[in-house]
Amino acid sequence: MRRKVNQLSRKVVKPKNKKRRGLFSIMTTGAVIAMIIFCVASIISSKATVLEKNKELQSIKQQTEELEAENIEYQRIIDNDDINTYMEKYATENPEFNYGIPRERRFYDISRN
Repeated sequence: MRRKVNQLSRKVVKPKNKKRRGLFSIMTTGAVIAMIIFCVASIISSKATVLEKNKELQSIKQQTEELEAENIEYQRIIDNDDINTYMEKYATENPEFNYGIPRERRFYDISRN
């Protein structure tokens, strides 16, 4: 910033755009603060999303392990040619079919409403 000096009175003449510089400085500071707040909010939001996705991933991994164990059991049944026993077990235990084995006695509790 250059200052002009009046030769006759030796007064220092200040630049006239002081108000513009002050306004520009305030606007710049406000913009920087707004960007910092936005970045912090973005980081917090991203961390929350990552935690949520990690929980979802753990749930999916657990489901995968359960299905793999079930598949191993089915493969064992198929490999041992034990499909008839499996079908019999499935038919008797599944309430949708409600089949019974010959000479099997079933007792139903009718005291409940």
